[in-house]
Amino acid sequence: MSKSLFQARQNANAFLKTLTYFTSLQELNEILANKTIVNSTCTSNGGTSLLEVSWYWSSSVGTADNNRVWEVDMSNGNNAEALRGGNNNIVRAVRAF
Repeated sequence: MSKSLFQARQNANAFLKTLTYFTSLQELNEILANKTIVNSTCTSNGGTSLLEVSWYWSSSVGTADNNRVWEVDMSNGNNAEALRGGNNNIVRAVRAF
């Protein structure tokens, strides 16, 4: 790989990192409320739809302590606190909200 191509990839990756972030609990609940539109938009742009039977981590810190985060069950809308890094949950990064 040429040095200029390598630098271009590094620049693109750095730029993309500035565009995405992890959703808060409130944002995940709003995504869930609009799941049909979100899934349609994601798949029509080459992405993946939300998994129906999975918990999604939020960036919101739990109320008990900083070692807990809020998560949302996309199958039924339940919200719960979980130990950070304690489960095999999914993280949904977004570009804009």
